[in-house]
Amino acid sequence: MIAVLLLFALIIALIVGLWGLGTTVSGLVRRRPRRSLRGLAMVTGSIAVVVYASATAFVAMELGDGGTDSSPPHACQTALPDRDATITGYDAGYFPPHFNCHLNNGTQYSGHVVPRFVLPITLVATTATVLLALAARRPVPARSVS
Repeated sequence: MIAVLLLFALIIALIVGLWGLGTTVSGLVRRRPRRSLRGLAMVTGSIAVVVYASATAFVAMELGDGGTDSSPPHACQTALPDRDATITGYDAGYFPPHFNCHLNNGTQYSGHVVPRFVLPITLVATTATVLLALAARRPVPARSVS
């Protein structure tokens, strides 16, 4: 079920991103800066959604991986820092997306399911979306007639 929702989010984000790209180009050609800013806000918002949805898809795929040799999870087996330690469990979540593995000595480590760039890109794209949307709403100063 979550895979269908993530796929739906990715498709909608792609459509909105392409629409925003068209709006940006149209605003630049017609010299309408507010329209261009709205289009850029749509593009950056789509980037944030695509990156975040991809990260949650990685976590969901790792959680759904089962069958032979699936305990402990493959991510924990491949990222194990100390071959003498025993994996006792794992912790996964979607906000922020993470997949951590727990060892018998009480420590935990990342299963490297979610790439490190996900959170910074999502935060920067979300901030850019908000700032661009606010800038697009700001009234354009009236032109002086001379």
